[in-house]
Amino acid sequence: MAACNLKIQLDEPKKIRVGGEVLTGTVIVRCDKDTNCKGLTVCTRWTTHGRGNVDSGLGAEEVVFQGAWQAGQEYKYGFKLATASWPPTYFGTYLNVSHYVEARAKLAWATDPKASVEIPVVVTTSPADVQPSRKQSASGCGPIGWVLLGLILLVFAVAFLWLIPIIAVVAVIVWFFKSFLPKQMTGSIETKLEPRRVKAGGVVRGHLSFTPKRSVNINSIQYKFTGAENCSSGSGSNRKSHKIELSQQVGELAGTQRLTAGQLQSFDFEIKVPANAAPSMKLIDNEVVWTVELRVDIPKWPDWTETFTMIVEPSEQAGVESGRLEADQARSADEEWFDQVLEQLQGSTDADRLSLVLVAIREHEFRVTFEIEAELIAPKTNHLPEEPGVWLETYDNDRDLYVALFVPNTLVAPPVKTTWSGRIGVLDYISQDELLIARMLG
Repeated sequence: MAACNLKIQLDEPKKIRVGGEVLTGTVIVRCDKDTNCKGLTVCTRWTTHGRGNVDSGLGAEEVVFQGAWQAGQEYKYGFKLATASWPPTYFGTYLNVSHYVEARAKLAWATDPKASVEIPVVVTTSPADVQPSRKQSASGCGPIGWVLLGLILLVFAVAFLWLIPIIAVVAVIVWFFKSFLPKQMTGSIETKLEPRRVKAGGVVRGHLSFTPKRSVNINSIQYKFTGAENCSSGSGSNRKSHKIELSQQVGELAGTQRLTAGQLQSFDFEIKVPANAAPSMKLIDNEVVWTVELRVDIPKWPDWTETFTMIVEPSEQAGVESGRLEADQARSADEEWFDQVLEQLQGSTDADRLSLVLVAIREHEFRVTFEIEAELIAPKTNHLPEEPGVWLETYDNDRDLYVALFVPNTLVAPPVKTTWSGRIGVLDYISQDELLIARMLG
């Protein structure tokens, strides 16, 4: 049991916040013994969870107290903080972004108690470069570091000088098949796509025209509008890429036909962006990308293609139209169900009763928020997963519950000393240790 427990109470707890909006609330501290606090810090922050490496950023932060707490007392500290202005709350398939208000007490010779509350944050305008807002300390190599880096690059340039001709040949081959050969049939192609930055629910207008150099058969002329989540996990040789399409529209500008040499081909088209389109995001290892690909499909010949990257901004009604309210309500119901399950597990007085409860919930999923404390060895239980992975010691501050969380290698383990939200399945419960055994599902 921690020396003290923290709890966060937000003013207007059900309100959906706009990025950068100031929120207020109170941190409640209850102490079980006399404690010296080096600093009680409250902050707003965001973090990703899903298939990719964890990206995170800080909104605002303040220290609301330093000093001594007495056993058996309750203390309250108000705070006023701005939420992070970017990225917005997002629940996708491979990528999720969650915002939190987090309180942490720094204690001497004790585990720092923490508490966090998830808050939905929406935005109506994306930053110019679609980059996350994050506060970072200034750092650099320094003059000596830059000199050493320059020497290392020079050594590599000399050592791998023989690669330059090979790279040049590959570049010429790619240009020959991707640009030179297609234009021998189509001639130069003029394209236009605007606006390149559009609100969800908006319209993009395009134009494509060309005059064939020679008569040519085509299968089709079309556009493809695609939204996708791209996530990267691991690093170095273990780095993996995960991509999933969120939406795709294909429009045909011309069907199978023969184009006559010297005859102008001109096409105007419109693309309707879905009203619930995920906003474009470019984080470090996670992104949502929207592209428009134009293609002239030439049978038995390299196709002509051109790809545009679009920036999709959240709609004015992003918080409502994207269904985040429904998602919040679903999580609340899920938390109530998880509380009921814990009550059944903790109230099981014999092994048979405990076994029945575990069997009943074996296939259920629960959305939770855990504090990641440390890595640990596999706990002693008969329900260990038979797949490779790592075990994490986690803590649910609201329920005063320790959890041994198994993270399979197919998912990315969140770093130690961070808050993680996601889905779990219950594997076992060790009554004598009051320890829940669970598996991360995403």
